[in-house]
Amino acid sequence: SYQGSLELNKLGIDCDYFKGPLSGQLAIEEGHNFPLLKGNIEIADAMLNIPLIAINTGNSPDLEMDMTISLGKNVRLYNPVLYDLIVTGAATFHGTVSHPIPSGQFEALRGSVRYLDTKFNVTKGQADFSQADSFIPYMMVEGNGRVGQYTIMLTLRGPADNMNMLLRSQPPLTRQQI
Repeated sequence: SYQGSLELNKLGIDCDYFKGPLSGQLAIEEGHNFPLLKGNIEIADAMLNIPLIAINTGNSPDLEMDMTISLGKNVRLYNPVLYDLIVTGAATFHGTVSHPIPSGQFEALRGSVRYLDTKFNVTKGQADFSQADSFIPYMMVEGNGRVGQYTIMLTLRGPADNMNMLLRSQPPLTRQQI
């Protein structure tokens, strides 16, 4: 029998992918088939730079999960080449690390994404955690940018690691012209 817990009270993190305080509670205890990791992580007043490389958990030990990650005030997703977004929301993960059962969503309150040296102001941005057996969210992003006298509309849809992109313009241009 084993059990352990960790209390985080604005633990200061400063690394390439996360800058800011972490709060919450984590515990590990015996689960049904694997150790159970449970708790809540609260992120506020922080900046995150999400790496584009998917993490392979294939060779890691499996854990059961009952975890919630909540994004509070002033959470900024920032990568100087790709995005600058203020986000909020919460996601919960049940199941196991190898077979997660996610739920919840993160939403962009404001910000921008960059594509082909064009800045698109986000009008809608959601990361929906609903794909069974995956930590990767389904993305729904819409934004507008200006190139000369044209307004370019960007739409991204799909899993974060394989999004479909649609570009439109006003006045209308062909795909090649855009």
